[in-house]
Amino acid sequence: EFSMLISPDLTNESLYTAQKFTRLAMKTNSIDSTARLDLGGGLPFWAGLFQNQITIQSIKKSSKILAIGLDTRFNFSIVGVEIRKALKNGAELVSINSRISNVAKYAHSWIRPQPAMEGKVLAEFIKALDGKKAIKSTLKKLLQDDSKSFDAALNLMKGYDNLTVIFGPRIFKYSDTSDLTNTLLDLSNRKNVRVVPLYYGTNTRGAMDLGTFPELFPGPVSFNDKKGIKKMESKWKSKLPTDAGLTIDQIISGEKRPKVLYLVGAVPFFERP
Repeated sequence: EFSMLISPDLTNESLYTAQKFTRLAMKTNSIDSTARLDLGGGLPFWAGLFQNQITIQSIKKSSKILAIGLDTRFNFSIVGVEIRKALKNGAELVSINSRISNVAKYAHSWIRPQPAMEGKVLAEFIKALDGKKAIKSTLKKLLQDDSKSFDAALNLMKGYDNLTVIFGPRIFKYSDTSDLTNTLLDLSNRKNVRVVPLYYGTNTRGAMDLGTFPELFPGPVSFNDKKGIKKMESKWKSKLPTDAGLTIDQIISGEKRPKVLYLVGAVPFFERP
């Protein structure tokens, strides 16, 4: 079987040509992008976020910034610059990160979850912002320190007016991300809240819109109801191609072995397969 793997750094024209060649000339849906390796939470989650207007330049206009799992020292430095501009304009910055990062160091409040608990802590934080009192015993299990930083962050936020939520892709390396994805989708659907998703690959959004995944045909997938992953997945399934092709995960694991593997700007292997 023929399979094509492409880079999320390609132009829209190259992405379109690649999927056209695969589906029409080779008559298979076995086209996938190495972007999948870093799109934790699943394609429906990212499609739900991508249908909103996302601009990095809007960060500097924020009154409040909530950064989740974000470190801008080695990646996304331009985002760090925009956050600094916002701080100079008087913005309040809260960081939720289990690890030490440059963002956490200069944040007004740093919430330190237990490793892999960022999603659950974020969910508890949003509940508290909505007026539901946080349970101390629950926070004690989720946080590395006491709840003082949690309470301080709540006092800083005090609602959602002109809030920007920024998250880095590293937090999706954990196995359970359901709390994280559902909470971020909920936030993206609220007024006066901007959600800025950061990801590797300069044209990952184009890779999704141009249909370079076996689950997707060309054309953005639109979701009107973003209140939960399960509802989104039911809508997603109605738009899937009937002939499911191979994915990069199946190829790397050895579960599937195509006779021809065509790599376009993508080298996902550390050694020759």
